[in-house]
Amino acid sequence: MPVVNASRLAPDERKCGGNPASFVKLRTKRRLCSIISLLFALLAAACTGEPTPVPQVRGLPPTLPAPAYRESAGPIDAASAAQVALLGRLDQPEMPSTLFAYALSPDGTRLAALNNDELLAWDLLTGALAFHTARLDAVSLCYSPDKTEIFAIRASGQVTAYAADSGAERASLQVHDRYNNVSACDARGGRAAFGGSDGSIRIWDLIARQPLAATGASRGETTALAFSPDGDLLASAGLDGQARLWEAGTGVQRAALPLEDLLVYRLAFAPDGGQIALGSEGDLRLWSTADPSSDHRLAAPPGGAAQILLYAPDGRALIGGSSAGGLQIWDPAALAGVGLIDVTGLRISADFAPQGELLLTSALGAGAAIYDLSGAGGSGLARGQIAMPGAAIYAVEWTDDGRLLLLFAASGPVYVWGLGAE
Repeated sequence: MPVVNASRLAPDERKCGGNPASFVKLRTKRRLCSIISLLFALLAAACTGEPTPVPQVRGLPPTLPAPAYRESAGPIDAASAAQVALLGRLDQPEMPSTLFAYALSPDGTRLAALNNDELLAWDLLTGALAFHTARLDAVSLCYSPDKTEIFAIRASGQVTAYAADSGAERASLQVHDRYNNVSACDARGGRAAFGGSDGSIRIWDLIARQPLAATGASRGETTALAFSPDGDLLASAGLDGQARLWEAGTGVQRAALPLEDLLVYRLAFAPDGGQIALGSEGDLRLWSTADPSSDHRLAAPPGGAAQILLYAPDGRALIGGSSAGGLQIWDPAALAGVGLIDVTGLRISADFAPQGELLLTSALGAGAAIYDLSGAGGSGLARGQIAMPGAAIYAVEWTDDGRLLLLFAASGPVYVWGLGAE
């Protein structure tokens, strides 16, 4: 099936004196201008070397009705990946705009997201919109471990807890007075860490609504945070030239790693918690949690691993990259690169399947694809292009139950892919 361009990046419609031809011409012109503005905004962000933000794009509502929503017939694996099909579309009830931040429930059955104006939540089993409410100044989201609450983290350093099924406000917490939009959530334990412009870190138990620990200020603001898989450790990096390892429950520092001239934007723990990957715009650094004196620098493609840094769920592969250089694959045990995926564009995204051998990627303007990484390091990588209803996909997610692929369009809709019923 050919790729159909469904990008709708125009601002609000206006009537043109009742002249249909004039309306169509004006609408087309506005769409072109919006697309150009989006591309230039993404290009400008990419040139700074900072993590690429998603500029807000307002679009016209889709002109075609959403397909009847279907539940996935099962998890997607290497044998069935070629049979994925469009199962449905998640639409916004008001004027659509880019979902610039989102979170999945731990079981992969719920999606919460932020657009320019609203916080929205969907049931991924049925495609139904659970609720939508005012975004206020929320900048990121996370779910409680039991998926009954959604935590909206605001630019002011306040966290609001909402009932996940209704959007009713349950609590409001001031978690950091100097919050700088750097945070991490522990999906299993309900903890969250918040970085500050003064380099301090605040750790909270969001379920109990209680602060757990606070670190002192440092010489530079926090740039990245990540919890270990078991939630017991917290890694941080900052402009003070240090990466640090903390006990998440007490805030006691376990180790520090000098970063020298590296500015770290991404942190990721290996699935077994024994290694931390640090991604900068220059290279990749691997740090042992068992022996904090041991670290290794690995070469990275142009742009480093400042935008994407992910371990495969089985721990056998690590990918990192940026819009400029594509996605590098490393063997984290052998401390060596094993392949490069040529995925480049103004905005790229990637996510592993739960079993770890398949990788879903996207590049703005080039669509989405699935790669089989089982051949990494050999003659090449098998690649299957996914036919999709538009090329303006800026982000992708593979749900942790393996059943769904979520493709986020810059114009607002989320296209849900999976295995249709046989």
